[in-house]
Amino acid sequence: LQEDISLKGRTLYVGIDGGRLRTRQSKRGPMPVGKKRTGYTTPWREPKLYTIYTLDETGRTDQGWLPIQDATMGDADAVFNLLEETLRALPIEQAERIVFLGDGAEWIWARVECLIWRLGLPPDKVVQILDYYHNTEILWTLVQLQPKRSQKEQQAIYKRWKTLLWHGDLRRLREEVLPGLRAKKRKQALTALAHFDHHAARMRYQHFKQHGLPVGSGHVESAVRRVINLRLKAPGTFWKEERAESFLFLRAQLISGRWSILFHHVTGRYRIGAIGSLLFPDTAQT
Repeated sequence: LQEDISLKGRTLYVGIDGGRLRTRQSKRGPMPVGKKRTGYTTPWREPKLYTIYTLDETGRTDQGWLPIQDATMGDADAVFNLLEETLRALPIEQAERIVFLGDGAEWIWARVECLIWRLGLPPDKVVQILDYYHNTEILWTLVQLQPKRSQKEQQAIYKRWKTLLWHGDLRRLREEVLPGLRAKKRKQALTALAHFDHHAARMRYQHFKQHGLPVGSGHVESAVRRVINLRLKAPGTFWKEERAESFLFLRAQLISGRWSILFHHVTGRYRIGAIGSLLFPDTAQT
């Protein structure tokens, strides 16, 4: 991190999401007859990424503050351990607000609550936002569950329900969604509505917008695309997990504009180690 980082008067945004890449794992067992290799499988994995950026006093993304990004092949706990370490290195007590933003993945929000508690963040400074645009996709699914209607009627319903979602009127939304649904369709609708109810406090979109807070996770989705998809998810590309881990870290620094900062620290540590080995050869480690 930069030594002169300041968060005074800023809103600190933390976006969390997962990507996709294919790994390469050698098959176990004896060598097949007539083959020179045992072969390999290519299972999909979900590397997890976080990005940290700031808004200035006007509510715009602060272009003078380099974002902080990292990603890992580890599980949800691994990426939150990295995130916690980073946040502890920042003067987060200076921030006016700290906003956590992501989609509806439960692995995100259960850990966000724990992270807030471990960092000792004051409740009045923390905002949690569930991405609005992911929820509009769920709304469209609910529209398609309705009894058969014309495309024009579906669009009218979708527009009205988006308005209800924006204003947080989940009771009215439920009253309009459920009538006429039976059996499997009703069960699917109830599952979606339960998701909305569970995250209602994170879906006060009109309130968030009025207070200058973005309600979409475009920043972290862009980070996933640039860090993971454009390099590690290329067609026909398979990764050993340890190599993917290294590339995720290095590419996160490159994309965030922190490459020179990284190398400053790397070369600095190398020089200190080299000087130490010259001055104190008995304590040098290989």
